[in-house]
Amino acid sequence: MGSTSTAIICVGLVALIGIGGVAGFYFITYNSLVTSRWDVDFKYQNIITQYQRKYDLIPQLTDLVISYTDQMTEWITNLTAMQTEWLEILVSGGVGDQANASDELDNYFTLFIAEAETYPNINFDTLWVNLMTEITGTENRITNAKLDYNAAINAFNIRVSTIPGSFIAPSLGLFPGMFTPW
Repeated sequence: MGSTSTAIICVGLVALIGIGGVAGFYFITYNSLVTSRWDVDFKYQNIITQYQRKYDLIPQLTDLVISYTDQMTEWITNLTAMQTEWLEILVSGGVGDQANASDELDNYFTLFIAEAETYPNINFDTLWVNLMTEITGTENRITNAKLDYNAAINAFNIRVSTIPGSFIAPSLGLFPGMFTPW
């Protein structure tokens, strides 16, 4: 082989390596931009997921309060009726009536205590605290998801604003500030 054909082969190899390098550079940058774009969308969906979780906890809270309120309303109504009956007996009744009313009240207190111990929602404080812990935890998850989302937007903006992303991003319709931070 002559020096001319060696020179042509060398120029061809250099051109091929150069074209391959430019193509590789383009594809790596392109993939980085697309990944960054999808990361922003993913982080946004995490925020929505946490808000949905919070929304899903509301019926549990409502059910807990209603259940507890219904039970307490029944107990308060019965206790108030017994108190009224006791006061009436004190004014107009005799000792026997007072003893009967006292026994009836004792029986109701025994029933009240037994039902309170077995009624699952009587542990309102514990259930309330647990549910509020869930809600607070969800609020923390929402805050963290927002921070992650804003960080993803920041990383995206940097990628599309700096070289090499700034050369390729416009052809993909990507530009800094296209996402609104939370």
